[in-house]
Amino acid sequence: MQPSRGYKEAKRLLHKHYGDELRIASAYIDKALQWPQIKSEDGKALNAYAMFLVGCRNTMEDIESLEEMDNPTNLRTVVSKLPYKMKERWRAEAYNIKERRDRRAKFTDLVSYIEHQAKIATDPLFGDIPDSRPTSAGKNDKERPPAKKEKRGSFRRNVSTENQKTKGAREKSANPNKKGSAFEKPCMYCQQAHTLATCNKIKNQPHKERVEFLKSRGLCFGCLASGHLSKFCRKRTECKECELKHPDILHKDKEDSASQGKNNGAQEEEEASPQVPVTQEATCLTGAGENECVLSIVP
Repeated sequence: MQPSRGYKEAKRLLHKHYGDELRIASAYIDKALQWPQIKSEDGKALNAYAMFLVGCRNTMEDIESLEEMDNPTNLRTVVSKLPYKMKERWRAEAYNIKERRDRRAKFTDLVSYIEHQAKIATDPLFGDIPDSRPTSAGKNDKERPPAKKEKRGSFRRNVSTENQKTKGAREKSANPNKKGSAFEKPCMYCQQAHTLATCNKIKNQPHKERVEFLKSRGLCFGCLASGHLSKFCRKRTECKECELKHPDILHKDKEDSASQGKNNGAQEEEEASPQVPVTQEATCLTGAGENECVLSIVP
């Protein structure tokens, strides 16, 4: 092609493939939002981010796409890349812009702020101010002996652990079957190779003795489980003898219960109405009569 015509065609093709304003704006926005986190007192990283944001601002002003970066979400993302102290100062700066100029902070304000902070951090005379306190504090911590509280705490923990072990051993020796279950072998009552729920020896004992044994073991009268009372039991077992809601070992025959009830009733009557000797008394009141009477009465 002729030089004059080829030069114009080359510029047209370059602008077509690499001059799309939307692609340029999207590339700058993506790079600004995906920038790595800047550490505290890292002047070089902060200066590099400030230089990129200045180029981003200038380019987007020319292609009239700066409004995209004024979005509050994008502004917060850019601020999140800064160190914590700079975030605090920017919060005050944004509030002052809102109070003095009666508008919210925009992307150009944020870029100017970051550029100013980068110049401060890279100042040749006072820019580098390393803090040596954490290093000295770490050395002092290594030189210090361990605190006495930790020793006392460990001693107390050891003593408490030994006391708990001793207490547990005493409880086991005093009540070897206390933690047993009514559905595990050996039997809690006779120590034979069967469960308490199927023990025939306890079934032959009086009903009162069976009840007292279950009380001493803390077992429920409805399901033979431990940890709750029979009035709160939700899994009552059904007796095979009478089909009532109680375990088989608490079954009580009607004849025995009737005879026992009669004996208890007679005993209660005897205790309630003791024999009192009846004495005959004569009234000493005038007009009550001359005959003797059993009970003294009011005339």
